[in-house]
Amino acid sequence: MKIDFGIDFGTTNSACVGILDGKRAIRYTDGYTAPFPSLVIIDKLTGEVLSGREAWNKRQQLSESCEVFSSIKSWLGENIQWNLGGKVWTPEMIAAEIFKGLVKQVSDKSGDGLIQSAVVAVPVDFSAEKRQALRYAAKTAGITITSFVSESTAAIFHNFDKVKSYSKVAVFDWGGGTLDISILENNKGSIREVSVGNEMLGGDDIDSKLARWAHNQIERANPRGVSFEDMPASFRDRLIAQCETAKRDLSVMDLVDVRLNKYGDYGPVKVAIDNDTFTALIEPEVLRAMDCMNATLEQAKINFDNLGCILLVGGSINLRPFIERVEQEWNCHKIFPDASEWSVAYGAAELSLTEGSYIMSESVGVILSDGGFYPIIKNGESMRGNEFTASFALVEDSDTANLIFANENGKILGYAHVPSFGFFKEQIDITVSLDQDMVIHFKAKSKNRSDKYHVLWSYPGPKMTYKLPDSSIEVITDAS
Repeated sequence: MKIDFGIDFGTTNSACVGILDGKRAIRYTDGYTAPFPSLVIIDKLTGEVLSGREAWNKRQQLSESCEVFSSIKSWLGENIQWNLGGKVWTPEMIAAEIFKGLVKQVSDKSGDGLIQSAVVAVPVDFSAEKRQALRYAAKTAGITITSFVSESTAAIFHNFDKVKSYSKVAVFDWGGGTLDISILENNKGSIREVSVGNEMLGGDDIDSKLARWAHNQIERANPRGVSFEDMPASFRDRLIAQCETAKRDLSVMDLVDVRLNKYGDYGPVKVAIDNDTFTALIEPEVLRAMDCMNATLEQAKINFDNLGCILLVGGSINLRPFIERVEQEWNCHKIFPDASEWSVAYGAAELSLTEGSYIMSESVGVILSDGGFYPIIKNGESMRGNEFTASFALVEDSDTANLIFANENGKILGYAHVPSFGFFKEQIDITVSLDQDMVIHFKAKSKNRSDKYHVLWSYPGPKMTYKLPDSSIEVITDAS
């Protein structure tokens, strides 16, 4: 039995999908048919750790005695520490607890020791430092990240049959904690990011807002003079959990009840909410999401008329008030895939079977002594494969070869000062390689000097196109 894994490491939820023997996809759920909540709680005194759904259910209750980390992804790569329970914690160590939770989910369903490597999906603007930190976190949990792919590219690949006929595609990824939008160009399976937009806005915000509204209804019906914030934390947790369920049910029902057998001194409570009330309640959040889409399109200098389609993924895109507004106002083709909160993880898993390749979308080279530009890496060249070397010669007697790296537009990207012997036409070799975190390294040295005199310049943000692989494999999805 062989299982290839893909992970969508999200701000609020992390989804893991495995593909069994290249044929059947398996979703590893948190026991509630949902992805694993990216939530870690650490007791300030004992250092005890909770993660995932167990942490999510108790996050209000434990907020005073514990440190609650609800978006550790945003801290990756930062120089910050927390001293908890006599142990110093870094963002990478906390993120590792999320990966450990995913490992346990896989073990519980498919057996121990199966998930040793995975393709991991991250935001398109995820920095090299954050990628390195995430790689370390995964390794701590026993997972080797074989490659990274952008979340939007993974979503596109999983739904490529639906979007392949469009040259301009928007991926609207609205999850539990963030909204991420990418405008992409699709040239026969070569995917290039044109613009991105994001908002710290997600389903968790709506759950909390709905819980506060429900509390106000309870207080009006049975006045106790207690605000939502003053309720015991365990009851806040329960009310938020019930409101999340009600939010999901309102996607298909016109009227739902929020019920608790006991809500503090209020006793048993029941609050009815209909779709009209829910629509009015979350209208500000829906409008913020749509404004973010408009701004991202404006940044890309296109509009809905020349946008081919919008691929909508993430759990929050199933909100009925949002769907109704989108159908009225966005006059382009809209794609709502099944199991939308799993689309990115599905795509990452499918790319673990057969990877694509990165192709340069810009030329990067050096400025010559006469002011001309020499491209070491050319626009359109594949960056997959072994390293290669370009050679230059000094045109003056100098003990230093001064290299100026630039792109084809003349933008200066960096400098390297390489020790030399100062011979006229002394050969300077520049060896180029791409690492696993999508950083291009230029290692320069004089041919006449030993390797210890090399100088390294790294380019962490190259513009690239991702060429999707040709895939004839039909993967059957598992609803569990």
